[in-house]
Amino acid sequence: DQLLPFIVGTKVSSISRATLRETLVYRPPIKESVKIVATLLDMDIYITALDKLIEKKQNIKKGVMRSLLTGKHRLPGFQGEWVERSLGELIPNLQMGQSPNSRFYNSETIGLPLIQRNADIEDRKTKIRNYTSQITKTARVGDYVMTVRAPVGNIAKVTFDCCLGRGVCGFSYPNDYLYHWFVFNESSWKSLSTGSTFDSISGDQLRKVVIRLPQEELEQYSIATILSDLDSEIAILS
Repeated sequence: DQLLPFIVGTKVSSISRATLRETLVYRPPIKESVKIVATLLDMDIYITALDKLIEKKQNIKKGVMRSLLTGKHRLPGFQGEWVERSLGELIPNLQMGQSPNSRFYNSETIGLPLIQRNADIEDRKTKIRNYTSQITKTARVGDYVMTVRAPVGNIAKVTFDCCLGRGVCGFSYPNDYLYHWFVFNESSWKSLSTGSTFDSISGDQLRKVVIRLPQEELEQYSIATILSDLDSEIAILS
C-alpha cells in the first residue's frame, strides 16, 4: 500500500530505488522474527503436502470412476446385468429450463432463486445470484441441474427450491449414480452440442443419449455411495 502511489509507467510499471529505500518495514525483534519465519515455513510445508494429498485423492477418484462407471470392475456381491438405457427412459421427468421475463428479476428475495447458467453453479452446487417472481420451470432440493448451453454438461446438485432458466435442465433420480456419470462424462458433451455462437444441446438430443449402467438399483446406489464418499474426503481436505 505504501508503494502503490509511487508506481510509474503505463506499459511497464516501475518504482525508483529511492522510494524503495524510504519504504517503512515493521518487524519484531530478531528472535521473534525467526520464530515467525519458522512457523510460516512449517505452514508452507503443510499446505504443499495437503495439496499433493488432494491431488492424489482426485486421481484415485478418477480411476475409481473409470472402473466402476464403465463396469470394468464389479463390486463384490453383484452379478446382475448391465444394460443400455436412454436418458429419456431413465429420467422421464427431465425438463428443459424456460427463462422468465427479465423484468421479473430481483434481488429482494421475491419469488424463487433463478438458476439459468454456469454462473449460478459453484463447487457442483447451485448458488443464488438473482430471484424471479415469474416462475416458469422449477427444481426442488435434492434434484440435479445441468447446463445445456455455454457450456454444455456442467452438473450440480440443487440445494434450494429454484426456477430453471433456459440455459439449464433439471431432473431427479433415486440415487447419485447419474450425477456421477454426468461428472465423469462432462468433457464429452461438446460432441453433442450445436450452434455457431453458443454451444447448446436440445431436450430431444439429451433424451436420446444412451448410457450403460447396472440394471440393479442397489448396485447403482453402492457405486454412487463410494464415489460420494470420495467427494466428501476431498471436500474435507480442501
